[in-house]
Amino acid sequence: MVVMYTCCTWIPLRLGSIIVGLISLAQSILIGLVCLISMNMTDTISHEINKLLCSNNMFYTTPIWRVIEKDPMFLITNIMIYFVFYTISCIALIYGALKSSIIFMLPYIILELIRLFVILYVVLTSIILLKINVLDFLILILISVIGVVLLQILVYLWCCPVSLVQCLCLKNSLAFESQEVFNNNNITLPKTATAVVNIHNIVYDPLSDHYGWGPFKPSYNYPYKNMPQYEY
Repeated sequence: MVVMYTCCTWIPLRLGSIIVGLISLAQSILIGLVCLISMNMTDTISHEINKLLCSNNMFYTTPIWRVIEKDPMFLITNIMIYFVFYTISCIALIYGALKSSIIFMLPYIILELIRLFVILYVVLTSIILLKINVLDFLILILISVIGVVLLQILVYLWCCPVSLVQCLCLKNSLAFESQEVFNNNNITLPKTATAVVNIHNIVYDPLSDHYGWGPFKPSYNYPYKNMPQYEY
């Protein structure tokens, strides 16, 4: 959590979301390559699954393994279809973070959430099966820690674009509220021949209840001397 807080303090959410998109894109391409290679190894996969079922107690996952054993291509095809959409969502996330567009970031957030639930199921199931079939508790603890840490990292990465979407929603909401207040109070914003006031430049400062124009945004005091002002 300390690492997450530090990264969110020093790295803007837009840059963080772009980095998350690139990391996820690399994962998707790698998994896609593995699936392509696996398509030529379906017989080997079926044979290895059969050996696994014969030598281990797979508990409640046995029916799932039986289905995969009969037709590994079905699973591989579905995984590839999912990651095609996932790859597109990663590209959309990068573009959405660059353009501050919420609609482009939502597909990634949804697909990644689905993937996180699947990974959570796999991690928990793996821990249970290891406990049943492996008597060495050191290995069980090691695998459990690795699985939980990896899952936690993925959750933190997912939280970055989610936070960016929340900030953009808040920004749009505050801009709309600011515009309403200006309209109700009949306040005329300064106009020049070369600049036009943008609604997104109108901000609300919750500390002073002051509505200000972009060039005169109030500054905030931070508790730490060297901490940069947080940006998204």
